[in-house]
Amino acid sequence: MTVENVGSPISSPQLEGAPCIAPDGSYLIFESRRPGGYGSSDLYVSFHQAGAWTTPRNLGPSINSTYIEDGPFVSSDGKYLFFNRRRSAFTTEQSEIWWVDARAVFHPEQSDIDALPVPQSSTSALTLWPNPSRGPATLSYTLPDAGPVSLTAYDPLGRELAVLWAGTQPAGSHQLTFTPPPGQQARSVTFYRLVSHGRPLGTVRALALR
Repeated sequence: MTVENVGSPISSPQLEGAPCIAPDGSYLIFESRRPGGYGSSDLYVSFHQAGAWTTPRNLGPSINSTYIEDGPFVSSDGKYLFFNRRRSAFTTEQSEIWWVDARAVFHPEQSDIDALPVPQSSTSALTLWPNPSRGPATLSYTLPDAGPVSLTAYDPLGRELAVLWAGTQPAGSHQLTFTPPPGQQARSVTFYRLVSHGRPLGTVRALALR
């Protein structure tokens, strides 16, 4: 297999890297330090149309900042864009993982589509016990407000494995026990995500059994 440079207009005299192709191959997101950005490294998108790549477009201030944005990743269902944000290329600080509705790729001008940090497990409103587990595991979480809630399990590739809850719940503490379906083992679950009012409240990683 021959390795080829994608060439202009994606490649430029500036630094490009961390390419991420959409699940259907319709667009490519990558980091670039080309002039005109918001920080030292921004995320750009190029669409594949009529057999060619369009001129890259900056994903705008809802995603890019004065810091470094890199490492884009689109969920396998095409609904969410995840990326890293860090203050410097050379730092001992931990980079933050952010997420945003993938509509921002197509409509960066919409002010209601904002990138949000993925909660750290230490401050997450969602906990899992026991972890790891060979069978049923209990998810506990606290809702600050009543409203629509979804709790979803994902596999190691980021694909939706099971919707554990989707509906309205009151504010306060809640618990839900998840038993992997027949033919699946608990270690097939990579993480659980809690969302309320369209915003992530907590993400917890399921540890692998050894």
